[in-house]
Amino acid sequence: GHDVTVLDRFSGEKEKLLTAWTKFPKFTAVRGDICDVNAVEQACKNREWVFHFAGLSGIQQSIENPISSVTQNCVGTTV
Repeated sequence: GHDVTVLDRFSGEKEKLLTAWTKFPKFTAVRGDICDVNAVEQACKNREWVFHFAGLSGIQQSIENPISSVTQNCVGTTV
């Protein structure tokens, strides 16, 4: 198996879901934000491949807080 590192802010129920994975020795969770260059560098350190699935989902979030949505979904991708 491969080493897997997840970068996440652990908002909402995600922390409970990710906690279940910590029993696997090749799994590492890094608490951080996709817009934080240092957190992204830490999560990607010594990794051959990076798969980016970060982003805010849901139309309501985008309507209620468009700046945060653009920051997370667009700016975070460029980090």
